[in-house]
Amino acid sequence: EAPRAGRRTFVVDADLVRASERRGRETGATLFMVLLAAFQIALTRLTGFLMISIGVQFLINGTTMIVQDPAFWSGLAEALRTS
Repeated sequence: EAPRAGRRTFVVDADLVRASERRGRETGATLFMVLLAAFQIALTRLTGFLMISIGVQFLINGTTMIVQDPAFWSGLAEALRTS
């Protein structure tokens, strides 16, 4: 069975964007990486599951790729520890 997809549009507060960009500069991460980590943390807290895997799908030369970066887990663990 094919996975279901959906789209949800929302607005992120400008102060939150600036703070996320600042955190990215401090850690050498892109804004996308910071927001993905925040999403992962939110899912972890909402579900109570510590090992939720999020893959990012994109196209390279017409080939679909799904990326699941193991380094993401260390960043998540650090964020959970310090939050």
